[in-house]
Amino acid sequence: MCPGFALNLHTAPVLGAAPLDMKAQPSSGCIFTVNGPARWDRGIQGCLHLLLFFICLATTFIPTIAHGAERGKEPRIAVVVSSQIRPYILALDGLRSKLDYPVTVYYMTTNPEIVKRGLEQRNFDLIVAIGPNAARLVWEIHSPHTSKIALMVLDLKNFLRPLTPCGIDLRIPLVQELQAISARFKNNQRIGIPFSQPENRLLVDQAIGAADEFNIRVLPIPIENVHDVFLDLARMYNQIDILLCIPDRIFISEAIVTHLIKECLLHGVAVVGYNHFFIESGALMAFTIDYKLVGTKGAELIRQIMAGKSCRVYTPPFKLEWNERVWNTLKRIRSEAITTHPGPSDKLSGNGLE
Repeated sequence: MCPGFALNLHTAPVLGAAPLDMKAQPSSGCIFTVNGPARWDRGIQGCLHLLLFFICLATTFIPTIAHGAERGKEPRIAVVVSSQIRPYILALDGLRSKLDYPVTVYYMTTNPEIVKRGLEQRNFDLIVAIGPNAARLVWEIHSPHTSKIALMVLDLKNFLRPLTPCGIDLRIPLVQELQAISARFKNNQRIGIPFSQPENRLLVDQAIGAADEFNIRVLPIPIENVHDVFLDLARMYNQIDILLCIPDRIFISEAIVTHLIKECLLHGVAVVGYNHFFIESGALMAFTIDYKLVGTKGAELIRQIMAGKSCRVYTPPFKLEWNERVWNTLKRIRSEAITTHPGPSDKLSGNGLE
């Protein structure tokens, strides 16, 4: 029996006792009552069964078709951008380039309260936050039916703790960096990692635990005062071959980065950085995140969520840059202390969503 319909066949005890009467009675569906002779002509019964079949067919599929059309509508998507700096704009461009439908863009450079009010009133299906300020604002919005994605935020899980975020982190896992360094250089390289933030101490401890796997040594270099960074590093130059720089407030100034790299080169220490500016300033290697590709991967996450799939925090897409000019300089200074494996392992990269 199809949903919402029932067929009641009432027969009279005496042939011809009551005329044929079909009527629809309102209920949760329609109830057809048929009163008539006890002996039905088989052809009439067949017609009634066929009619009932088409009624069931219509009531079953028409709601499904309507629901499918509703699902086929373009999702309402907003993007909130923390500021109009180049990395965020590149991420936004990458996001837009891979979407087949328009998005509404809000910039935090306008009044954040106006942005928040607009997001709450428009009832979007999904909101993408680009940058930490945007992520904090978006996750403050109480909308259980709105999905949220964060891009371009360092240590995304910790930043939004205790909430469970979805998106692409800006932190390249330190173990991946050690793996790439070990693939480029020969064994037993001594890698110093300077840090000042307590959360980075945990990351460095993890790197120390993974060092044996890659036949390298990791030496933590805690910096108590950012102003003393050059004094603290001066005591380590004869103990390390490579200085691995990770995102930390030590490197908040471009002037500090430039001076630090020059000091390392004078002492024959190779510097490995975490963006293209390190390469421009004289670092030997850099793990450079592709900001536009972060946006492209963000568009993939949108389609994933719109398809009803779960989401989590993913590592960023990056490439490994190599400075051949600096390499030649280091070879003249420390030909024995720092050597590489043969082959162009600078092609190592990470594609994110892993």
